[in-house]
Amino acid sequence: MQLRFGYAPLDRSEVPSMSLKTSVGKAGDLAKIEDDLGLLLRKIAAAAHPESGQIASFEAKVASEWSRRFFLEQWSGIAIAPGLAAAEKTQLLAWGLAAWPQRRSLAEFDEAFEVSIPSLLTLQHGGVVSPEGDRSSAADATRIRRYVTERRGGLLGQASGQWRSLVEFDPEAAVAAALNVGGDRRGAFLKLVRGVLDKLQVGALGRRQSGQEIGHKRTALEFLWELHMNGWEHASSARGVRIMRLAKHLYGGREDLKAKAGSFNELADYIDRQPAHGAVNLVEASVSDYGDGILDGFLATDAGHNHRERPRAELLDELLHGKISSKIADPNAGLGILNALRAAKAMYAFVSLRTGEFWLTMDGSAGDTDARLRIREGKYERVAGTHWQILYPDLIPAGGG
Repeated sequence: MQLRFGYAPLDRSEVPSMSLKTSVGKAGDLAKIEDDLGLLLRKIAAAAHPESGQIASFEAKVASEWSRRFFLEQWSGIAIAPGLAAAEKTQLLAWGLAAWPQRRSLAEFDEAFEVSIPSLLTLQHGGVVSPEGDRSSAADATRIRRYVTERRGGLLGQASGQWRSLVEFDPEAAVAAALNVGGDRRGAFLKLVRGVLDKLQVGALGRRQSGQEIGHKRTALEFLWELHMNGWEHASSARGVRIMRLAKHLYGGREDLKAKAGSFNELADYIDRQPAHGAVNLVEASVSDYGDGILDGFLATDAGHNHRERPRAELLDELLHGKISSKIADPNAGLGILNALRAAKAMYAFVSLRTGEFWLTMDGSAGDTDARLRIREGKYERVAGTHWQILYPDLIPAGGG
């Protein structure tokens, strides 16, 4: 049997049936989710049909409370993506929810499970999304897509003072309506993100010293533009969904933030370098797609043909930090991600990248001279797509913001 994801086979005695399940709880640690992902992939490899590579059905149960861990919603999407891709029939259950709430306003629906990352990803794969307590009550996929693309223009969280999400669906809304204005997508993106940061009251660090705010904000904008366009250009697919999340985390000190890092030690170390006392703001910017991933996406191009025998870690390092790209006619090709990393370094940001079988990080506050992502120790399973997470400090000065 050919393994769809390239992982070691699991003994079939560990697979109870062709129907596979997984779950992500509200206190889920990223390390636990990674372990569960590996188990799911081995079960898929063992249970899949020898010719089609498909399994009969997949059920995921995911909690809708994301606040206890950094990036938990994004990792929930990572955790369920292989099952969604491999199963002929899929269902996502909102863990602990008895029924869908009734008569929600637009603002309330922005916070709903139906428009979370796991839900949108499931709907794009043709799956059913239901409350755990009423499995027969399927969310209306057409209504939800229209709500996101038409009512909100692709921008969720518009009534929140804590977060915004920019959502793009392939192929029907590959460019969010919020960006499809005036024929200048880059200008529209920068204006949109600048406005979001203003509404989230991000920029207090910049206001402490004259001229700082403009520099920090421009750096953040350019960084996100590079990552956003990289996903749009290289990660489009027949059932793709791309999501950019901007959020602010306000806590009374670094111990509160460290608890949210869980077993993500590099992130905990970064938080340790934040002030021990007083209010600590961290700005989060996450960019996720569920395409082929940086490495496999490049290897599938004509430009990647001559690199297919190279060690994967070596090639990924060059794709991230060197001048190598599928856009061979562009003299500046291949510099986009490196420029983004340099921008993150200037912002004293923490960067996490999960793509393929690699998990890389960069701590912009650690004093290293170069802007370079380094592979985390350990063995990780191959994930669908490319997932960037960035955190950078935005300190409230004495006397308030």
